[in-house]
Amino acid sequence: MMVEEQTRDIMRRTVDNLRFVEANARPHGPFEITQLLNSFLGILVHPWERRERDNINMDTDRVAWPNLSKESPNDAEPRDRAQSITWIRHAFAHGNIELLPGPPGEIGAIRLWNNRDGRRHWGVRIDIATLRQLLFAFADLAELAYDQATLSTHSRSNSGLPLSPARTSLE
Repeated sequence: MMVEEQTRDIMRRTVDNLRFVEANARPHGPFEITQLLNSFLGILVHPWERRERDNINMDTDRVAWPNLSKESPNDAEPRDRAQSITWIRHAFAHGNIELLPGPPGEIGAIRLWNNRDGRRHWGVRIDIATLRQLLFAFADLAELAYDQATLSTHSRSNSGLPLSPARTSLE
């Protein structure tokens, strides 16, 4: 199985696991919001580590992207969707996440941020419904990226050009 296929499989299984936990959530577990947060590791952090190097059209209108507003007037504004994805990914990957309370005993929202030169550079507060939309937008975008990579690899392999190591071996 090629690396892209493995990554796509992890993302699809992550979505399936989230849907299962959401359908079976109970007061004492499984916990759907915890699974939603964990799902970002399988859909955003792991796959986008590779995707950041690739030339992917992040600003496609084919993906329903939720509106995310910066939390503070002093926070930087991402220049485009690619930068927004990078900043969100970095916040998750580096533990720059704060759980914000909702109804008693529940998580109502999260705060993500990144620092630059020891100072907060960017931040966003995301309610749970928007967080779920964001996760599925990442999954949709990753599916499109996978399709682009597959088409590119297929056309390059038919052209006689060498394939990149990421597409010819398991790492």
